[in-house]
Amino acid sequence: MDSYFKRYHKESGWPPVSNPSSKHVEKDVKLEDFILLRYSRVPGELGGSIQSRESSKSIGRDKGLDKDILGTFLKWSVGALEDETGRRAYPSAGQLYSNELFIAVKEVAHLQPGLYKYHANEHALTFVNGNNDVNDALVQESIDYNFCVIVAADVTFAVDQYGERGYRFCLMEAGHMVQNIQLVAGNLNKAIVPIGGFVDKYLNSSVLPGEDDLSALYLVPVGKKLDI
Repeated sequence: MDSYFKRYHKESGWPPVSNPSSKHVEKDVKLEDFILLRYSRVPGELGGSIQSRESSKSIGRDKGLDKDILGTFLKWSVGALEDETGRRAYPSAGQLYSNELFIAVKEVAHLQPGLYKYHANEHALTFVNGNNDVNDALVQESIDYNFCVIVAADVTFAVDQYGERGYRFCLMEAGHMVQNIQLVAGNLNKAIVPIGGFVDKYLNSSVLPGEDDLSALYLVPVGKKLDI
């Protein structure tokens, strides 16, 4: 019998069982029950970065995006820190870093189109194959991009270390990674749209390299915001 995480991951693939009919609404709370809080501005640029973070409704290609911008983008969102600890820019249970990062490049100056794997410790890419098109895995419209970040998990590795709870850690790690990606994208004035709903089977079998235990968790197309 398959492990619980494998069955859950398969059963929760696209299409979903149902579409949301409404947003979650908090239960009514009396005004006198609220304990109002004060707050101060966050020092530096962090406050502005958080407020400028958004998922763009429609993105396209940025003709000025080159390999150095991609390098800066990856370094400060998912790269290794500039110290001797071996840590990266996001937390990972036990510093396992079970999630892997692939970049589907469509149009990045001084970089051949195709699929690349990002190696955080070396801050380098390796060419995987010539497949740079994830559009057949998308269920959204009006999305084009210079490159698309694919967060994929080696879930079996994580589960070997932590049991079935390792699957949770992969999901948490993916959220930390994409949070950073959003903040860095805002600072670099790039438009992104984090995507959790996509055609898993196509992406895992036709885009990612043929590794049985590698499963895509998150897609993040990166480009420029279009006027709509």
